[in-house]
Amino acid sequence: TMKTLVRPYRPGDETPLVSLWREVYATNGGFVTRTPGYWRSNILARPNVEHADIQILHEPSGTILGFGVLGPGGDVLEFAVTRNATPSQRRACTQQLLTALERRAQHHGYETIQFGLLTSDRAVSQTLSDLGYRSESTRSLQLVIVDLASFCAAILQHRQPEFPEQWTTSFRVNLEPGNYRFCPHRNLNITVDPPSVIANVPDQGADCTISMDVFTLTEIAFGLTTVHRAFDEGCIAVSPKSTQSDAVRLLSQFVIRGDWYSPLADAR
Repeated sequence: TMKTLVRPYRPGDETPLVSLWREVYATNGGFVTRTPGYWRSNILARPNVEHADIQILHEPSGTILGFGVLGPGGDVLEFAVTRNATPSQRRACTQQLLTALERRAQHHGYETIQFGLLTSDRAVSQTLSDLGYRSESTRSLQLVIVDLASFCAAILQHRQPEFPEQWTTSFRVNLEPGNYRFCPHRNLNITVDPPSVIANVPDQGADCTISMDVFTLTEIAFGLTTVHRAFDEGCIAVSPKSTQSDAVRLLSQFVIRGDWYSPLADAR
């Protein structure tokens, strides 16, 4: 048997946790590598996630074997158990981590907890089933923009030949997370000639200030809404009002043209 212990997160754990996450999910379709900085922004800085909600399974020597992160409402944000163990050892590790997460859920008053896991990981999925968890198979596409400033800058650089001459308006985009879980950038200072997008800097007195949330911006980019509809629904505010046409022109540049990003677009 493998002797294991469970403890909450401690500063400095992010590097081995990210390493373990890569080990477990590197063969998953759509895998994107992570960094400790990304993990700190996406997990540690997330509202309503306490250090005690990050439960870590380890050997007495300190080697980390698994971890789970309980998010708001009982959503398990991350869950990983090392693959460098036998199936029976992995099942035991999974059960021990589940017990720790369930205790945290009870502490917060959550009635249920939900996972999004790989069904191909039979040791973990079978353990969940044996413990009474219900499995619901879903097909989904998840896209996360890790660096919003670079995303916007790349689009502006690509579109620069289409810009009107002497477009000298400077922009300040103030961002709220909205329904977007990962939001390291709270503001973007943007110029279009030449294209430049700088995140998280003091307000330098831009000509046009746009206030919106990241979710609205990504919906515009991927064609789930239009700029005019977002204005009509009160999702975007502009100051001063006289610069609204410039705001519409800027935000319209971020619309990705093509159907590659639409779910099942290749089947239509």
